[in-house]
Amino acid sequence: MGLDVVTIATVGGEGTRLYPLTLDRPKCLINLVGRAIVARTFESLARQGCKEFIVAAKGAEISSRLKDYFKDGAGFSSRLKLESPAVFRYQNNYPDTGSADSLRHNLERYDIRKDVLVVAGDSVFELSLEEMVRYHQEKGAVATVALKRIEGDLSPFGVADVDENFRIRRFVEKPKPGEAPSNFVNTAIYLFSPEVREVLRKMGDKARDIGGDLIPYLVKNGYPVFGFQLSGYWCDVGSPAAYLSSCQALLHQTAKPFSLGEQVAPGLWIHPTTWETIR
Repeated sequence: MGLDVVTIATVGGEGTRLYPLTLDRPKCLINLVGRAIVARTFESLARQGCKEFIVAAKGAEISSRLKDYFKDGAGFSSRLKLESPAVFRYQNNYPDTGSADSLRHNLERYDIRKDVLVVAGDSVFELSLEEMVRYHQEKGAVATVALKRIEGDLSPFGVADVDENFRIRRFVEKPKPGEAPSNFVNTAIYLFSPEVREVLRKMGDKARDIGGDLIPYLVKNGYPVFGFQLSGYWCDVGSPAAYLSSCQALLHQTAKPFSLGEQVAPGLWIHPTTWETIR
């Protein structure tokens, strides 16, 4: 199966809340049960047919570390035994002002004229890409935002206000108790149609952040922006507690589509390189 979608992963930030794990590496390259966080995202999408990846790292050092990790994608493709190889490209040393500016820059630099999936490089999530693409196309959306239903405290999130057709009317950022219009939160997973490239050109330097600038602009100007309900696991790995929760989810297979390596006994997995040295 092949999906004609380009994935752009936005990565950046020092990850100070995750010290000491991020003292010697960017947050997206933290080891999550044997594999870097962003690698787990790319593996899940590649197995679903996505073969084009752009790593949008801000800063030469982070970009260099990611290039060393993924290179051109040949090793990644071989390890996953992909029928057709995945291709990795990288944002050059462009000082973007935020995720929307990074998106605009990479759309122009690589002359992308197809649907684009934008994901955060430091999140762990289950996504049926085929379902989201089909939904996006059926709705005729310029932008589709993956939304996750959250029970409990909504104050850390951007919460969506949607109509009966799940068309997004607005987001309420970090709502106080009683102010949230729903319990569907923005996961920072976006699917954009090719039309967004021209929208970003119109916005110019006003397009900094996707959630803070681009999505509100689209909604305000009448572009079709829809929410897509994310039914599987999702976690923003932004704190030690979230990191441990994600590790537990993978180990207990709450987050199901992620490979943990070779299972040698019920509930026991060993990393392939470790297994090779001991058997």
